[in-house]
Amino acid sequence: MYTKDKISDLDLVRNLVENIAPGSAFSVVSHCVDLNANISTAQLESLVQEHIEKYSFLVPLVNFTTESQGLIWGLVWKDAKFPLTKLVSIPNTSSLLSNYNMSDNLTLPKYIDPTLGIAFTIQPSVMGVVDIEKFEIEQTSNLAKIRITLDSKFEDPVVWNFINNPGSDNYIPLTGEDYCKFNVPARTVVFDSEVLPRISKDNLQTLVIVRSAMNLKLSSLKSGSWHSEWVISFPSDESQGLNWIGKIFIHSFCGEQGNSHLVYSRENIYIKLEQNFKKLNFSDEDLKNFVEESVSKINEAENNFHISLKLEVNKFRDESLTKLRRIIPVNKVPFDWTKFYASIKDPLSDNVEYLEKYYTDDIIDRTKLGNTV
Repeated sequence: MYTKDKISDLDLVRNLVENIAPGSAFSVVSHCVDLNANISTAQLESLVQEHIEKYSFLVPLVNFTTESQGLIWGLVWKDAKFPLTKLVSIPNTSSLLSNYNMSDNLTLPKYIDPTLGIAFTIQPSVMGVVDIEKFEIEQTSNLAKIRITLDSKFEDPVVWNFINNPGSDNYIPLTGEDYCKFNVPARTVVFDSEVLPRISKDNLQTLVIVRSAMNLKLSSLKSGSWHSEWVISFPSDESQGLNWIGKIFIHSFCGEQGNSHLVYSRENIYIKLEQNFKKLNFSDEDLKNFVEESVSKINEAENNFHISLKLEVNKFRDESLTKLRRIIPVNKVPFDWTKFYASIKDPLSDNVEYLEKYYTDDIIDRTKLGNTV
């Protein structure tokens, strides 16, 4: 129904941010400021924050300790916010357990990265890190032992190439606008319910693996984001088995022949572990078997997801679009099907090939997702 009601600047920008390619929110906000849009700074920051959390962005952290002179990537995960529960050896604990107040009207959350042992705050609109604090997490429990072991198996080597290495070819000092032009590596971070109680269901001890890889090099007219989460809860009933439950979300954009988006997701991906561990006090051998089986099956599930994505897109391109060719408007205007068929088919193929190009059988090689296209 046609309406004369004028859409507000805030609603217009919100619709844009919710549907644009990964990373494009920064440009939208920049234009809003330039055009003096009727949107407050706090509202703009909130919109970009939602965009960042949707894709679990990787954030450039420069010199996050006094000893480090390089750059490393922190993972923004929507559920990894303060407050925490088990923190020790933290100076100024009261400031750590609160949000970061940039102004009277703008309060920003703090995200944690247990692998790096840091809490950081970003200003979303410019991806600028405004606060980083080191902390220590109690790591003596059996659950913490499992988390650390899993974390080490999933570790993405490229993430650490930036530490203490400002003179190397890998080191690039990033600020603000540069972030959207850089090829971002992949990160895998493991969280546990002792650090983040909110991830636990029914008070069960829980682990969550969050994986993020993206290419935000928008100047190439292609960008893409891969995000997955895997959750396992250790049941109180010793007779129950162990299952990882996962979800994967990707969003690829190709702007060479138009505004082509490929958005694909799958939830409730079940991985049943063959070994039935009775309790959390694993022996060293049990822990090794648990971690190796978990890593292997999660990698296999993600590879299978990518294969099924390619098959579905090929089927849509080769079968569904061909059938659509026969459904043409009944009018006297000639319909140039060949032109429009190509404009739909080719970007779809480009999107899949773009993702597949950097996705190999070894999941760690997804760090290549950031290579220049």
